[in-house]
Amino acid sequence: MTEQIVPQKPKSRGRARGSYEISTELRMRIAQMHELGASLKEIARTFNDEGIPAARGGQWSQSTIRAALNQMGKDTGRFRIVKDVKELILKMHRDGLSAYRIAQELENQNVPNSRGEVKWYPRTVGRIVKGGTESVRH
Repeated sequence: MTEQIVPQKPKSRGRARGSYEISTELRMRIAQMHELGASLKEIARTFNDEGIPAARGGQWSQSTIRAALNQMGKDTGRFRIVKDVKELILKMHRDGLSAYRIAQELENQNVPNSRGEVKWYPRTVGRIVKGGTESVRH
């Protein structure tokens, strides 16, 4: 009788999918930067600029920062916005500006969005004005 060879599953790297092994010190720094208002992209860019390798040895990205914050129980809601920016948007709205015009003004004033980019969409502004799904960072 011939012995049958069963293909083996590739061995994992010893880490569950979505698990990021980051030092406690670095986790504390990520949390502190996020609480102070740095966007996920800004945190990733800072670590990459400093030459700090990500958990898997590569570059930091918004996704790796989000995963680390989520593991710490921190809110990383998609529509997060700094309180001062929300107040500015609401003031412009009270002054009669449309969502389209507010988006243009925010870009003209170089106000970064929740991703740290100076790009605003009227739909996002509309959600903020209506008090939609975004949360506010203080």
